Amino acid sequence: MVKKELRLQPAAIALLVVLACCSHKETAYNTETIMNKLTERDWSGLTKARIFFGHQSVGYNIVDGMNDMKNANHFTSFKIIETREASELLQSAFAHSTVGINQDPESKIDDFVKILENGMADSVDIALLKFCYIDFNNQTQVKELFAKYQTAINSLNKKFPTLTVIHCTVPLTVKPTGLKGLVKILLGRDYNVYRNRFNKLIRKHYKDNEIVDIAKIESSYSDGTINKSITGIPGLIPAYASDGRHLNPTGGALVAGELLKTLSENIDNSRSDK
Repeated sequence: MVKKELRLQPAAIALLVVLACCSHKETAYNTETIMNKLTERDWSGLTKARIFFGHQSVGYNIVDGMNDMKNANHFTSFKIIETREASELLQSAFAHSTVGINQDPESKIDDFVKILENGMADSVDIALLKFCYIDFNNQTQVKELFAKYQTAINSLNKKFPTLTVIHCTVPLTVKPTGLKGLVKILLGRDYNVYRNRFNKLIRKHYKDNEIVDIAKIESSYSDGTINKSITGIPGLIPAYASDGRHLNPTGGALVAGELLKTLSENIDNSRSDK
């Protein structure tokens, strides 16, 4: 496949170079807009819920964004604690912990299930697992990984019918740009391709209100335009990134706002069903 791509005609390569070097004029979200994402009703509902979030490094960026948002909105009663022990969740709170090992997404599924089965599922209303950008590359068996994830979630739903599981799309990295980016694409090293494949499966198999679409949030400008590479693959907007992979305070707050909004809506739905 790579050899065929490298046989592109000179004119085609020249066009790709021009496209790869084009700059974007779209506007990223500003901090003030992000901070006003949640209503007082949203915050009030969140302070009464128990939530568990399994993650790795980008997850800390999101949790930092949550702290920034709650402080800006003066909702200090929304508790955020780092723990994987159900015994430490004695009151309503957003509990979070690292799960598994980076570059081993199956270990994250196993650890997430283990934590929930060891008592956490009986102590929380909502649980969600987030993979990391680094879990996906050109060696990732995307369909097989999604099948394992889906099997694990189905098992949890059967064992714990009162637990709501929310699904996260995989975070992205900044899209390849310039001549180096073009070479990266031609060599098949834009790993957003594989993250995008997994994300498509998440969107296909779960309802919109059950998904925190991190990838879409990270790649969306304020006018709805998606930040795509020359091959049409979404990428993290640089204005939201600290190093091309992790989120800066703006990006962290942006994803945190959408995550908290989704949690709030699911808390309302679960209560109306009872």
